[in-house]
Amino acid sequence: VMETAIRSAKVGEPADRALAELRECRCQSLPIMADGRLAGVLTLENVGEYVMIDAALRARPAAGP
Repeated sequence: VMETAIRSAKVGEPADRALAELRECRCQSLPIMADGRLAGVLTLENVGEYVMIDAALRARPAAGP
């Protein structure tokens, strides 16, 4: 059965919700929409990069004055 509805997420939606949608649909990418227009595309690779960057930024010592 072919699904014709295109799943998407909205700008400002929590990342974990968009990731859940991406996993649920077993899609390679998920369009991110703003005001009915394409604002970006989320992929599992993007999420992996974000997690690595976030972990690195949290691990580094705070910059002093």
